[in-house]
Amino acid sequence: MPRGGRKTLLLFIFACCILATAAFYVKRPFGNWLYEKGIEAKKEWRLEDAIEYFSWAARFSDLPNDAAIEKAACFQLHGDFIKSQVEYESLLATSTLSQRSQAQILNSNGINLFNQNQPEKALLSHKESLKIAGLINDKKLEAQALVELSRVLYHSKGKFDEARFNLDQALKLGREIGDELIVADSLRNIGVVLWWGKGELDRPLKEYYEPALALYRKHHDRRGEATMLSNISLIHLNKNDNFKYMKLQNESFAIREEIKDQAGISESYKAFGSVYSNMRNLKKGREFFLRSIKLSKQIGFRLTQNEAESYLAGIYVDLGEYDEAIALFSQILEREKDSPALRKNRLGAIGNCYLLKGDLERAREYMDLTLEISLESDSQDIRALFASYVFLSEIHMRLGDFENAKKMLEKSAEYYSENAGLIQGHFGYGVTQAEFFLHEKDPDRSLQFLKDAADIELSLFAASGTNVISHPRPKDHDRLFSILLEKLKSENSSNASGNDPAEELAFRFLEQRRYRSFRNFIVQSGTKYISSTAASEEEKNALIRIQKINEEIKTGNDPAHKKRLYEAYSEYENTVIRQQYSKEIRQAISAAQPADLKTVQDKLDEKTALIEYIFAGEKVFALVLTKSKLRSFALPATRSNLRNKIRLLQGSLNSKDKDTGSINWTPITEDLRQSLIDPIERSNALEGIDRLAIVPYSVLHDLPFAALTKNENGQTRFLIEDYVLFFPPSASFLTTDETPKQTKRLISFGRNETATRELPPLKFAVEESRLVAEIFSGEARLENDANETEFKEFASKVTHLHIAAHAFAEPDMPLFSRLILRSSEKDDGNVTTKEVFELGIDTDLVTIAACEGARSFSADSEGLVEIDRIGLTEAFLHAGSKSVLASLAPVSDKATMDLMKDFYRNLLTQDKAASLALAQRKILHTGNSPQFEHPRFWANFVLIGTDR
Repeated sequence: MPRGGRKTLLLFIFACCILATAAFYVKRPFGNWLYEKGIEAKKEWRLEDAIEYFSWAARFSDLPNDAAIEKAACFQLHGDFIKSQVEYESLLATSTLSQRSQAQILNSNGINLFNQNQPEKALLSHKESLKIAGLINDKKLEAQALVELSRVLYHSKGKFDEARFNLDQALKLGREIGDELIVADSLRNIGVVLWWGKGELDRPLKEYYEPALALYRKHHDRRGEATMLSNISLIHLNKNDNFKYMKLQNESFAIREEIKDQAGISESYKAFGSVYSNMRNLKKGREFFLRSIKLSKQIGFRLTQNEAESYLAGIYVDLGEYDEAIALFSQILEREKDSPALRKNRLGAIGNCYLLKGDLERAREYMDLTLEISLESDSQDIRALFASYVFLSEIHMRLGDFENAKKMLEKSAEYYSENAGLIQGHFGYGVTQAEFFLHEKDPDRSLQFLKDAADIELSLFAASGTNVISHPRPKDHDRLFSILLEKLKSENSSNASGNDPAEELAFRFLEQRRYRSFRNFIVQSGTKYISSTAASEEEKNALIRIQKINEEIKTGNDPAHKKRLYEAYSEYENTVIRQQYSKEIRQAISAAQPADLKTVQDKLDEKTALIEYIFAGEKVFALVLTKSKLRSFALPATRSNLRNKIRLLQGSLNSKDKDTGSINWTPITEDLRQSLIDPIERSNALEGIDRLAIVPYSVLHDLPFAALTKNENGQTRFLIEDYVLFFPPSASFLTTDETPKQTKRLISFGRNETATRELPPLKFAVEESRLVAEIFSGEARLENDANETEFKEFASKVTHLHIAAHAFAEPDMPLFSRLILRSSEKDDGNVTTKEVFELGIDTDLVTIAACEGARSFSADSEGLVEIDRIGLTEAFLHAGSKSVLASLAPVSDKATMDLMKDFYRNLLTQDKAASLALAQRKILHTGNSPQFEHPRFWANFVLIGTDR
């Protein structure tokens, strides 16, 4: 090699050495800087940034293991247990770890294993961590291992006593070393043991949960705070207080979203699903459970995935899809075979499915297994034992084995009286005891158990102010009314004077159930205006999204639009429902109480009868209340037949065929009257009665009772010809102040024009509004003046509000049912159900002279909560109106104008119900408008609310 070349090579090697030396000395501070940046990002819950910093720090710092441990911890905090496990197990495979690091990693990885539903591996990992911590005398690590070990013991193994012992030790260590976060973790988990394992509510809340929450907040532990808020909410859920439950869950969810805790978010989705399911809103419950399942699968959170799937299976049960529920519970059971505490829950759930299916032997087999696991546990789960004994007593009774049923009931009574936390199961327990004592020929004790259940429901309602008291299983509801209105009634058949106690109790249960409806609470409370003053940005954005998708649907036929529309509406509904859980609404509901029987009777005059319909399974009952007597009737109809006949009637009665007379609807209307009214009349229960206050149930909300007929000497006679009709949402509604205001003021809104081609112009809406205003000496807002802004401004200033315009009823989006007025600079012209809820009015009457203005829909979207409805009429009653006059079906423009003219002329001298009846009878009797005699022109108009 030439001398020059050799020199160049030596210079190059020398330069490389210099660079390598410089890199060596620069690498360490740079790596340490990255590590510190990672710690800083972790404290600020910028977990994705922290993971990136720790990844680089592991390469460049002189603490590669520490950086890798922190990276794995960030994955865990982010809720990605699979990635966290991979990182920890990679570290455990190295030989350079200190004992302290080993103990730390083993305990943290045990959390990953536990969350992935691997309890045996988790136990081994925590025990190994505890052993090492003891060897090196690290009390902090020892306490942390004791806490996490205890979680596996009570949650998966059902070893509540052993878990409590370990947690007490951890609590002692935490206080000894002055680590308040360990103290908070210990307190939180002791609270879970007392609540979940012992059925206690108040002590866990006051002595453990609330102090733990204060400590998490003191140390700015956002994840701990969110977890604690969620745990506290569960106590309130078990106290049947859904207001506090939802409020705290919303707070927890907001924190989890802020810190991007995916595991926490999946827990929140599960929690939201639970509250909606408890409110029987199964559609929304299912939606949130599916969200939780999807996210849990992504991050390997098997624990929450199993729980969410279990709740989803519970929805299948509520829908009557028992085989689907059994299949899903069985899949979960297989995954939880190493967890006795969870296994017994799934076995019990499968047993309940077989009980509901009527397969009693299989039901007993699974319930026996559930009880066996509970009894074999070294620390008994009181709630599981109580539920098992109640279910087994019911099964034995249905098998005719009353001796064993008695033994099971005696055991359940021991656990029921032992702990107030079990009060949540009072309903099924009371019904089962009532059935047993009926068999024992002891109707007084049977009735007493049901009275106790009713007292507990009312006391829970008064204490919590919640709109949902603890929905009994639909089967228990069916059993309850069958007991009261068939079996116990027959025992008291000799009671000639006064009200039958079984019928009185049936009325009370029915009224308490009806009165839970959120819409009716506010009306009864005396608080007329409770709402937010302005829609939130979140709500506005959701509405804009709905309207945009609606426009897209009009211009195309893409099925994906329908899915997107539902998703948009769902987010809108979520926002609205969260807003309902405000302090003001809670206070109003707490002040409201359902009226008792005597109070309602005192409100009735001698010529008015209240008829409340009830479905119990396929059976149909009616409770008929007059000023002096309450009577019940088992009607010659079934739930299914009524549903089918009413649908058939709607199709034939509301046909838009030119020749409406060609459709013979009278056999259906006669049959329905024979089923729903005639048995009551034949008993003389309606003797001297000329006015009926009808409280419908389920599909009966869609029935135009005025059109029911009977044949008299070859002539058709309508029910409206025999009685004045009105439809209060509940019996308690009759106890509101019905005194009409002395100074009356009416404003009418009429609009012929339409904003879109999909809506045909109206011909008579403007004329109708002008005539109504003239008759009642009121004001008319017509065409451009009939806009949403004017409507909102004047609605609260009048006693009578009349709207003649188009309306839309939205079965799948009931909060978006709406009146169509003119748009303005401030408003889009769509007066939605949600906006009506917030009006704050004090009217005697709102008239919706539009198509389907009276249609309402079950709040749960599945039709299972048959007494809880959402629609424009409920919204106006909620907002403060005493009554709403509206139609159940599409209406004729000209016929409606004629009917309204007569109605308002009558209203100058008559009450509301009589005014409507006289207007409808005039169409039938005068012959002035023979083209409108067909009931589709007049019978669908119903007065909902008070009659005066």
